[in-house]
Amino acid sequence: MKTPAAWLLSLAFTLSVGVAAAHGQDKKVGGPTPAPAGAAVYFIDLKDGATVGTTTTIHFGLRGMGVAPAGSEKADSGHHHLLIDVELPPLDRPIPNDFNHLHFGAGQTEADVKLAPGMHTLQLLLGDKNHVPHSPPLMSERIRVTVTDASQASTAAADGVTRRRHPAPAGAKVYFENLSNGAIVSRTLTVRLGLRNMGVAPAGMEKPNTGHHHLLLISA
Repeated sequence: MKTPAAWLLSLAFTLSVGVAAAHGQDKKVGGPTPAPAGAAVYFIDLKDGATVGTTTTIHFGLRGMGVAPAGSEKADSGHHHLLIDVELPPLDRPIPNDFNHLHFGAGQTEADVKLAPGMHTLQLLLGDKNHVPHSPPLMSERIRVTVTDASQASTAAADGVTRRRHPAPAGAKVYFENLSNGAIVSRTLTVRLGLRNMGVAPAGMEKPNTGHHHLLLISA
């Protein structure tokens, strides 16, 4: 008959084996091509939560390995695949080739990608000469991006703050109410600013079809 101490040791051994087995199941295994220790694939200039246009240039980063075309027998190398709006495919088989799994088998390190407006997920997955992920598989973080059309694309101002451009309603117009081109005025002048088919709202206010005036002074 086991003593209480023996039962505790048996229970601890069972738990440790179970934890080890769980870790073994979580570890992702790819195909037959080994990846060197410390290798990593990543997006160079695209972050989770970014806002991009319908056509955007995506740069692929790879550390600790080289980029080589599909079919190349070069050691410690691979080529990029971009996964769009999908989960990871089976990692011990060739990566599918379709609209959601873009192959860059020529060894490209960047691509102009067209996406429909809305929310999308993007992830990089490296493949060997046969488009099969390495062991261990090399994949980037899966990120989310928001795609807007050209009229709503984000722009970075001179102060580094990113702001979204808003469309103006049809027929909207800004004008001077009391000045005409070529007018002669005094050194002290009251300028009246006109706006048609839109409203005036303070900066920072998210009110549809509004804006605020800016006066540009240019010396002759």
